[in-house]
Amino acid sequence: MALTVYIPVPLRRLTEGQTRVSGEGKDIIELLESLEASFPGIREQLCQKDGQIKRHISVFVNGQDMRSLQGEKTPLHDGDEVAFIPAVAGGDSSGRSIKLIRVGQGEHSDDSKKAKIEKG
Repeated sequence: MALTVYIPVPLRRLTEGQTRVSGEGKDIIELLESLEASFPGIREQLCQKDGQIKRHISVFVNGQDMRSLQGEKTPLHDGDEVAFIPAVAGGDSSGRSIKLIRVGQGEHSDDSKKAKIEKG
């Protein structure tokens, strides 16, 4: 079963710069094992010592947050897309609002789909 996995920028050093990689597994837990076998060290970056996914990492399966599905036991199927997205802190301290306009489809964009930021 082939799955497409989106790798965020901070973890691409473990995937030789690849934005998307292939993985296998019937659920998120098995997918993580598959990724660790191909890219040693990636599990440590995504999971706590007890094996749970770190709180600041969101996991999306076909654009849906796994927490609204079955968590780490969310079933995966051939052709599914999984994205591991770390939380990002920071912002604009000027008090101005920032509006993010999504371009393209899905919950995340790749290098060919850029978001435009408008300051208001």
